[in-house]
Amino acid sequence: MAFRDGIDKNIFNNLVNFFDAIIADLAENADAYPAESAVEVRKEIVRRLNQVGILISDKALEHMLVTKYHGLGADAIYKWLTASTTETSISPFLKALKQFAPNGIINDYFIKNEGYAELSFVKNLANAEGLYRRITT
Repeated sequence: MAFRDGIDKNIFNNLVNFFDAIIADLAENADAYPAESAVEVRKEIVRRLNQVGILISDKALEHMLVTKYHGLGADAIYKWLTASTTETSISPFLKALKQFAPNGIINDYFIKNEGYAELSFVKNLANAEGLYRRITT
């Protein structure tokens, strides 16, 4: 399978660990984050989401954060990543990622049949990208 051949088996678990670490760090330090650090966090989020096929641009994420969470700083990122509404919750997304490669073994069935395209968190990002493109082109 081409998907298996070209992918780091740890990519999904690494993404879960990344989001867990960002959320924990922001919970403790959001008020002290300098603006430059928040920019780097946003860019790393975009880069890592793009690696697993969730294509969102820096500008679309920025637009979503400003319109929904009223800022671009660490506080807005934290609000987004800890939102509990069905539309924006990251929890189902992280749960799905954990099932993609438990113990470093890629679960082909789950990826092919479940995936994450239908999760609200991912749809919300796709909608943010589409909205940004409509208003800027």
